[in-house]
Amino acid sequence: MRWTAYAHPNKISYRQSVADNPGANSPPSSPASIGLPYRIGGQLHLLLIEWKYTERYPAKRDPKSMSGDATRISRYHNIWQRPHGPIRADLDVRLADFFLDPWYQLLRQQMTAYHAETDPLSEYDRVALLHISPTGNSALKLARGELARFGHDVFEAFANLIDPSFRDRFICLDTNSAFSCLSNWPEVTWSAWLAARYPALYSSSANDGADG
Repeated sequence: MRWTAYAHPNKISYRQSVADNPGANSPPSSPASIGLPYRIGGQLHLLLIEWKYTERYPAKRDPKSMSGDATRISRYHNIWQRPHGPIRADLDVRLADFFLDPWYQLLRQQMTAYHAETDPLSEYDRVALLHISPTGNSALKLARGELARFGHDVFEAFANLIDPSFRDRFICLDTNSAFSCLSNWPEVTWSAWLAARYPALYSSSANDGADG
């Protein structure tokens, strides 16, 4: 295994229609924090990891953000929803409903995972998104906007918006669960140092009042 900054080796923009623009090499937007390629048997997997700590997002969008909606719709309209994207087609949702963060970040990252796996030119057999955040950051988890009708927790609600055939490609863990297992691995000799240096990693709470 090796840790890498995420950049797809085929240099294809999965936020544009590959059919409309094959071989495009545009800068990625809202990339995941880490990309971890690994093998299971003869298959090559990629785990995209997004890390949150004290982030929180506004309940409403500002005019500057809304001014880019036409570009967003043009860019993503044919790659966000089944059968050409990860979001369920049987729901009464619009692409524009996702334009409020963190919904927008989650959608773009999940589209990256979906198209990195399904594109015929991709080398990956399976691509998933792992989202890690502290249990105590309730401000981050509180669902807002049009999609809040699907649940109070933004991550649980987002998971339910993903098509069942790709639902297991979105994994959400609290920070404590993600790191506490290290203390049970004898080969991880640096676990005690990590816990002492970054105690919040092993704590179920985080400062909800700060911005990330």
